[in-house]
Amino acid sequence: MSPATTYVSHSWGYQFLDVVATLEKFEEGREMAAVFWFDIFSCNQHKDGTYWWLTSFNKNFGRFTQTLLVLNWDDPQPLRRTWGVWDIYNAIAAQNPVRVVMSPSDHADFSAALVQDFDSIVYKTCDIDVSKATFWNPIVQSVVMSTITETLGFEEVNKQVIGIMREWMAQSGKKALQSLPEGERQMSTLQQNLARLLQEQGKGQEAEILYREILEVQRAKFGETHQTTLRTVDTLSALLRDEGKFPEATELLVTLHTAQGQAFGEGHPKTLATVTNIASLLGDQGKFDEAVVLLREALTVRRRTLGDQHPATLQTLHTLGVMSKEMKRTEDAKKYLRKALSGRRRRFGDSHPDTQSTTKALTALIGGEGAFYPFKHVNFARNSFQYAPCRLDQIPW
Repeated sequence: MSPATTYVSHSWGYQFLDVVATLEKFEEGREMAAVFWFDIFSCNQHKDGTYWWLTSFNKNFGRFTQTLLVLNWDDPQPLRRTWGVWDIYNAIAAQNPVRVVMSPSDHADFSAALVQDFDSIVYKTCDIDVSKATFWNPIVQSVVMSTITETLGFEEVNKQVIGIMREWMAQSGKKALQSLPEGERQMSTLQQNLARLLQEQGKGQEAEILYREILEVQRAKFGETHQTTLRTVDTLSALLRDEGKFPEATELLVTLHTAQGQAFGEGHPKTLATVTNIASLLGDQGKFDEAVVLLREALTVRRRTLGDQHPATLQTLHTLGVMSKEMKRTEDAKKYLRKALSGRRRRFGDSHPDTQSTTKALTALIGGEGAFYPFKHVNFARNSFQYAPCRLDQIPW
């Protein structure tokens, strides 16, 4: 008999014939058949009182070429059972690739849910905390949990398990998308959901291709100024910015701003938000003079329409301060940041993240490294935070 090549991780709560059908589906079209290590035929969890699973089992795990995680996407039992978590832990520790597989019936339901209930899939498959897994045997439960805590740690295991699940979702989405008629793809909810998932996974180039296809069809069907088209323009611009494609991202935002100005007016919050985003993109490209002109215009309108204490007004002041600092206009930078800090302290309090962000910018400007922060002392070089005996009103700003 050949040695096992593929470990099968599953839940004893699943129907046995469904698990068999899953493995049969996995074998279809494969040139070389897998040899499965299947626990039902290899061990008895209820009678074996030894710790073979802590010694010979995990030591030999590296001999497998892959691990199959048999999963019902609507009820991922293996990820809630300590024994299932132990399987995945050993696969990760042995750098053994983990592949999610489903029965034919579950796969059909999953493909439909990708379109109709995408957010629910994300929640069910990615809101995972393996430290909460349970098992009927308290000794096994304790040993498994202690071993994971003392080695990889639950944070790392959770991170990798969620990564496995999200990769599985992306691959499943791609296959489902390819099965759609070409004329339906670009307008499908599935393509938009898949593009969003790929973007969140940091697969910007793949997401960009999908968003461009969507945008092309939306422009042809709805026109340049339709709200559906503009939402995609905004999303694609943000993605391009993350990829460092600043000129094209700026061009898209200028198009968006023009359409918003026509639809809502120059003083509308959406229009002004786009102006701020354009300014930030210009700053990314070192075009601070152009950025500051736009931000000053936005600040004037926001003060008039929203007031001096509105969060958007205070954010514009903060951004102007940071931009002015980059331009070596120290006095302008101090002026804007002090106004932003004063407003944020009154609006949010000293401990709010926005207040501390402005405090950090102003402290760096006037004090350099080692300057005091409200309630905290920050070492820029080490990026470390320690409590310091000072109050915000004691700092001479």
